[in-house]
Amino acid sequence: GPLAQIWSEAVDQNTLLKRDVLSILSCIAQAVGSELSVHLHPIALPMLDVALDPGQREDNLFLIEDALGLWLALLRLSPTYSETLGALFPRSQALLEEDLEHVKVLMMLTQTYILLGGPAFLNAYSAPLQAVLVLVVGKVHPRGAAYVMLVLEALMIAFPA
Repeated sequence: GPLAQIWSEAVDQNTLLKRDVLSILSCIAQAVGSELSVHLHPIALPMLDVALDPGQREDNLFLIEDALGLWLALLRLSPTYSETLGALFPRSQALLEEDLEHVKVLMMLTQTYILLGGPAFLNAYSAPLQAVLVLVVGKVHPRGAAYVMLVLEALMIAFPA
C-alpha cells in the first residue's frame, strides 16, 4: 500500500516521513479497533522491527517514540497473541540496555504481552523478560517503579500458582 511505499522510499533526511507513517498507522489502528487492527500487522510489524533495530538506532532515533506508540496500540488492540507480535519483544530489552528513558511504555508493553500471551509468551520469551526485569528492578525512580509493578502484577495474575 501507499504507506509501505512511503516508508521504503523515505531515506536519510526523510526520516520525518517515516515517523509520520508510524503515527498514521497508530491512528488507523485506534480508529478501526480490535478486530480490524490485526490487518495492519503485516505492514506495521516489519516497520516497527526496523524502527526499533538497535543496529540502526542512529538513523531511527527520531522514530522511537512513535514506534513505541504504534507497538503499544497494536498490542493492546490485538484480540489474540501471535508469534509475529511476540517476535518484537526482544526489542524492548535492547532499548532498556541503552537507557531507561522509555521505561513507562516498555513496562506497559511487557504487561500487555504477559496478559495477552500468557504461557505461550512466557515459554518463548522468558529469557528476554528476565533480562528486562533485571535492567529495571531497583534502577528506576519511584514513578518508574510503579510501572515495573504493573509487570510483576501481570505475572501474578497470569500465573497465580
